[in-house]
Amino acid sequence: RRFDPKALAAGRAAPSDAWLRRVRAGLAALAVAGIAVAGVGARAAVVRTVPRPAALYAAIGWPVNLRGLRFARLASIRDEASPADVTIGGEIRNVAHGRIAVPRLAFEVRAAGAILVRWSESPPAATLPAGRALAFASRPQRMPPDGRTVLVRFEDPLPDDEMPPAWQRIVSR
Repeated sequence: RRFDPKALAAGRAAPSDAWLRRVRAGLAALAVAGIAVAGVGARAAVVRTVPRPAALYAAIGWPVNLRGLRFARLASIRDEASPADVTIGGEIRNVAHGRIAVPRLAFEVRAAGAILVRWSESPPAATLPAGRALAFASRPQRMPPDGRTVLVRFEDPLPDDEMPPAWQRIVSR
């Protein structure tokens, strides 16, 4: 015990060093828990401020979608009779709580990691109400016969966009 003249004069014993260590450890644990809860509950705000944790959140199964839109039901079909005839389609879903502007769509056809064809087009509608889906379909003007994979993303990615692009294998019909 430390000597505390004021506590002694008031008739109280000074707190022990062990007790102070326990209080400090408890406060530190409480602070860490608070930061962890805030990091999980407010992960969109965290990623908006510091984009790097977006990959960590996605890796543990809690992806952050700042845009409020996601791709669904992607499909690409190549006509075997005409290999240059490919249609790429799918849905854009609004997973936010309000109406959202839908940016232009960007497409890339790749083979062995190389970009063979790249194009973009406007979505079928400029905005999308909350909880709704918007179907889209696109056909490249020139489709190389060796194209194997299509990348679909938004043309104007957010800074360090947290939403990974949607990949789709080209399927022959």
